[in-house]
Amino acid sequence: MAFTQAWLFSALAQATAAIVGLTIAFTISSYTTRREYVLDRTDKYRDEIIEFKGKYQYVFDNMSTTLKEDSTFHYDKVRFDLNDDAENWAEDQLDPKTAEAWAYISGIADILSEVDPNLDPDMTREQVGTINQGSEKLLGYFANGTDVSKEIYREVVELSEDSDVPEEYYYEDIFDEGRRVESWLSRFLTTKYDNQVATKPGDMPLSGQNFYSWATLFEELDRDAKHIASRSVGTDVNDFLNQEFSTNIIITNIKLSIVGIFIPLLLLVSSPGAKWPEFIASYVPYSLLSWLLYPVEILLVFAVVYYTSHLFHYMLVDLNYEVPTTMREVLGSEDTDSGND
Repeated sequence: MAFTQAWLFSALAQATAAIVGLTIAFTISSYTTRREYVLDRTDKYRDEIIEFKGKYQYVFDNMSTTLKEDSTFHYDKVRFDLNDDAENWAEDQLDPKTAEAWAYISGIADILSEVDPNLDPDMTREQVGTINQGSEKLLGYFANGTDVSKEIYREVVELSEDSDVPEEYYYEDIFDEGRRVESWLSRFLTTKYDNQVATKPGDMPLSGQNFYSWATLFEELDRDAKHIASRSVGTDVNDFLNQEFSTNIIITNIKLSIVGIFIPLLLLVSSPGAKWPEFIASYVPYSLLSWLLYPVEILLVFAVVYYTSHLFHYMLVDLNYEVPTTMREVLGSEDTDSGND
């Protein structure tokens, strides 16, 4: 009987150690595979950021300079810091709507200026979100027929409040620095430019000096900004591992090691067959000690089975886990987590 108990404790400890080793190896393999995937995605994302910067920063700097020279608002810096409230700042300016549009144009250029292709080109999710918000604002400011676009027209051409905005204001060349915008449109929108049906008869509306040209550029910005936002998901190297999985694996492995390795080894060393310490044997009969181990054995086996089943469940869940690659997946996972809480 003593041999049987010693064998059980030894086998239990060995089997548990093998299970713990298996789960650790699985976790390391999962970590390595996912890390390589995210690093590859991050490298591609950074390449797209560099391309995004080269595509928009230069032309946006020129557009912001044009608005500032054609208006009377004042700002201490060359570019606006979009961490500040652009709308509240613009309300105090003589040309509030133009100032607001300038704030977002120069603010986006300011964010792009922080991207250094030679070091570690990156943009935080907050910066990407700010650019997306700015692109949506600019589309509204330069939309055809809106009160905001008409007000910007008034401020740029210095049209009095008593005068009506011309019906064809949207295609009228009013911006001085049009060549850079026209060059940008010709370079990046060649197919659209060539196949476009002229909205205004007799003229090519994409002159770079009118609202229509600027709105076309902002439409392209909005598409690219949304693409960059989608590509930024799943690129955070510090958050690529399924944190819930790793936490559960570590905690469960600790519990399993205690009930499956530490306690069996302790009982194996002090089992009746290995002679209990003399002070225990002098008070408790050997036969009683042997019988007392039966419920302990049963509890240990059930505990090992319980924690092992949990470990394999976590591993099965992790096999089906994928790094989020879209904002919908991120929001969906967040909703799931909040529901579990």
